[in-house]
Amino acid sequence: MVANIRVHLFVVFVLVVSLWLLVPTKYPIEELYSKDEYFEDMSIVYYDLGTLCMKRKDYKKAVKNFKTSINYFSQNIKAYRQLLACYRVLGKTKKADAVKTKIKDLEDALKTEQITQKLGVSR
Repeated sequence: MVANIRVHLFVVFVLVVSLWLLVPTKYPIEELYSKDEYFEDMSIVYYDLGTLCMKRKDYKKAVKNFKTSINYFSQNIKAYRQLLACYRVLGKTKKADAVKTKIKDLEDALKTEQITQKLGVSR
C-alpha cells in the first residue's frame, strides 16, 4: 500500500514537472519590458542606493552606486550631480572636475535637443 502511494506520488511529480517544463512562460520578459525601460529602471535603483549611501555618509559606496547607475543610463544627470558631490566630499578634485565637465556636456546636449524639438527639425 505504501509502495503504491509512493509510485502514484512519483508519477504525479513527473507529470507536473513535465508540464512545467513544456509549457512556455505566459509573459516573457521581452514583452513586459523593453531593453531601454529596463536599463532606465536599473539606473534609478542604483541612483536610489547611492542616495541612501550618501545619507549614511558612506561616500565610497555611494560613488560605486552612482557609477553603476550611469553605466545603465548614461544620460542620468542626477547621478552625475550626486557623483560630483561625493567626489568633492572625498577630496577627489580631478575626478570631480571631469564629472563637472560631463554634466556641462550633457546639459548642453539636452538644450540642443530641446531646441531642435521646438523647431521641429529632425536629425
